[in-house]
Amino acid sequence: MHYNFYRQLMNVSEEFEQNHLNPEQLTLEHFSAWLSMKLSSGNKTTETDERSWNQPDETLEVGISKLVGFMHRYARIYLKKVFEKTPLTTPDDFSYLAVLAEKGLLSKTELIEENIHEKTSGMEVIKRLLNAGLIAQTEHPSDRRSKIISITEKGQGVLYGIFDELHTIAKLVSGNLTDLEKQQLYYLLQKLDHFHRPIYLNERDAPLEQILAKERV
Repeated sequence: MHYNFYRQLMNVSEEFEQNHLNPEQLTLEHFSAWLSMKLSSGNKTTETDERSWNQPDETLEVGISKLVGFMHRYARIYLKKVFEKTPLTTPDDFSYLAVLAEKGLLSKTELIEENIHEKTSGMEVIKRLLNAGLIAQTEHPSDRRSKIISITEKGQGVLYGIFDELHTIAKLVSGNLTDLEKQQLYYLLQKLDHFHRPIYLNERDAPLEQILAKERV
């Protein structure tokens, strides 16, 4: 038997576990994406990479932030084409409906936090969806100061009526990535989400310097 191979596999598996303490990331899909990037990292050509982000006063981190922002804008442009024939006006409208369809009854605060919004922005979306009859609110059973939000039949009809077109947009947003590259990107985005979500939930009002000093790894 080729014990050297199994020793290498055990070593990289241990390294993967040590760097991924979140149980949700301990999957074969994440391990496959991580290992592929690890093995290919030593074979990258620097010429293409340098052209990608080596602009005056722009670090790699700045380049990543800028391109993530661009991707968000591209997606919004495509989504607006779908929303033209619906009561929805923004991608946030759709996102709130989708969360309610998946999660069921939520308080306003829970719904806003599920969508990673500031309270004022989230309340505007909720108000817009209430006025359109796509969601409904009822009294909270144990907290009179709070309201419970649910999706209405009209909201479900709008949501499910555009699912096929949204799958088309998802394919378009993924662009010319190969299946392996999609796996790798999904893995990296999930890793970033696991990093940023606790900050959003617990520390978003703290100074940036304090957040960076505490969270930096």
